[in-house]
Amino acid sequence: MKNKELIESYCTNNSSEEPLYLQDLSKATWLNTTNPRMLTGHLQGRLLSMLSKLVQPNLVVEIGTFTGYGALCFAEGLSKNGKVKSIEINPEHAYKAQEFINKTPYTKQIEVLNLDGIKFLEDMEELADIIYVDGEKRSYIKYLDVCNRVLRVGGLAIFDNTLWGGKVVQDSMDRDTEMMKEFNQTLVRQVNFETLQLPLRDGMTIVRKKS
Repeated sequence: MKNKELIESYCTNNSSEEPLYLQDLSKATWLNTTNPRMLTGHLQGRLLSMLSKLVQPNLVVEIGTFTGYGALCFAEGLSKNGKVKSIEINPEHAYKAQEFINKTPYTKQIEVLNLDGIKFLEDMEELADIIYVDGEKRSYIKYLDVCNRVLRVGGLAIFDNTLWGGKVVQDSMDRDTEMMKEFNQTLVRQVNFETLQLPLRDGMTIVRKKS
């Protein structure tokens, strides 16, 4: 096991346990899906849960549901009447995620919608407290533009996979890598955002809207 993996394992072992239903979801995802590495996972999930508990959001919008792990983490910190709207373009993923969510304590607070993420955000009339983006990476700059409009002041936008397998620090001419580099550089230049990029798993960037 590489040093990075050892450190991540050590951090996981010294962090709060995930709820039993998330443990069950994780096992089911690894057993029954073709790309289980898309799963949010324990350490990243505890971070999302912690951020949600600090913000106590009325509305969380998640772009990219997969099997529902991240949505359930965000639900842990919702305000009394708060909601998570999780947008999933793949109908099979959306159905399976909602099916599992319905077995948890948060069945009435999480809604999984089989829609296009950018269109959903463009059509939003209310402001979100947290927006989590794990959708089509080539559209990240467009997501940033839309998030800027529908995120409340003081709210958080979280972008996943921003290290792109570590390729962003390599001299790569790969188109997708160059697009992720461009997104990262565009994001950190936004004057109305505070930006923090973390080397957690494949990279997670958290931004707070200042104005």
